Amino acid sequence: MTESLTDLSEFHDDVRAVARDILGRSGSETAPEWESIAGSGWLGFEAPGEFDGADASFAEVAVVLREIGRAAAPGGYPAVAVLAMGALGLLEPSPNRDRVLRETVAGTSVPVFAAAGEPTGGVPFRLEYVPGGAVLDGTAPFVLGASGADRILVPAEEHDGTIVVVDVD
Repeated sequence: MTESLTDLSEFHDDVRAVARDILGRSGSETAPEWESIAGSGWLGFEAPGEFDGADASFAEVAVVLREIGRAAAPGGYPAVAVLAMGALGLLEPSPNRDRVLRETVAGTSVPVFAAAGEPTGGVPFRLEYVPGGAVLDGTAPFVLGASGADRILVPAEEHDGTIVVVDVD
């Protein structure tokens, strides 16, 4: 048991060193390049290996988050790694979920998660879904990381009460 804890501690030290290097190159005024974040493997820490993830835990994500906080570095990593990847990990497997998960781990997609709010301003979203005639329309008062996202994951309720996550490009 002690050996595995030592190995994990050494791994966290390595993650911390890489994070400090990447964040140090960008400075506290500038967000690190998304390609650097994707290339570091940080996006796939909690993703299963079948999606090219690391099968790791939130502890590894927390190491990177701590370094981002220490450096006061802006950027979308917290929104993607914590909220979007967390939501994707909780969804039932499907071709769309699997595609977005794989693209996120690779860094080719930048999804963020938004809880729909009252139509009083915020990030607008609209998705017309013709097969069932449903329309998702509203705003989210605050969406962490929205400015750098290429898609917004919005929870919604189907007519039968089933909760789904809608992938809004």
